[in-house]
Amino acid sequence: DFDISVDSGTRTTQQYLATTRMAFGYTPGFEAPELLQTGSTPASDMFALGKTVEELCNACTEGGSVASAAEVADLVRVLTADAAKDRPSADVAAADAFFKPLLDFRREQTSVCCIGAFCTGLVRHSDGALCAEGHLTCSACLDGHVQSCAGEELRLLREREGRVCCPNSGGGLGCAAAPFSDSELGQTVSAAVFDSYVKGRMRLLESSVREEMEEEAERRIQAELQRLSFDLGTLSPLRLDLGALSGAKILTCFPLA
Repeated sequence: DFDISVDSGTRTTQQYLATTRMAFGYTPGFEAPELLQTGSTPASDMFALGKTVEELCNACTEGGSVASAAEVADLVRVLTADAAKDRPSADVAAADAFFKPLLDFRREQTSVCCIGAFCTGLVRHSDGALCAEGHLTCSACLDGHVQSCAGEELRLLREREGRVCCPNSGGGLGCAAAPFSDSELGQTVSAAVFDSYVKGRMRLLESSVREEMEEEAERRIQAELQRLSFDLGTLSPLRLDLGALSGAKILTCFPLA
């Protein structure tokens, strides 16, 4: 129901658009009204989030109080608005008091940075990025990691689709977490490093588009050569039977003036 496996950068690639334009899935009761017409969008994700909060309403209220239940109901109503334009963005929804305990808990949590050789001490989770397998990378170390990944050659960028994975994903460390999202990197690394990351993604996209155009041009050239070959093969040269014409009178016709 949530289109969280891809971020804004991936959404704009031709391959993603081509594969998701005609086929998508959802859980009945959690789909936005416009989903069948528009496919997955940030607004449809917010609708699914609202339905999830509604489903867990009893577990989301504080002590079962009426006031807390009313606050949850108000949030659900806003998130599941019929019109996509009336639903809040993820950033606006995250600012709701409903999510404050969760965000406060995240800010208070601490872990050791997974790049231990260069970074020591405990780091607050709000001062770094946490991969899906729980490895924390502090903002300073993540800056260097992202900058290094963004500057790699196209072959390596293509293997990762231009994304940045947890530092523990390589070198036999065994982390299989999904790459960091654009929003995670944007909130953690410096503006200059994020700009390098975006330029690396764009460099890969431009290379892919260029290769697709070259492949399409090659296909068209081959198709045209095949057509010309077929046309030439069907043309029979004019053969004169000189034996049949031997001794015969050849009448040459001239146009009348």
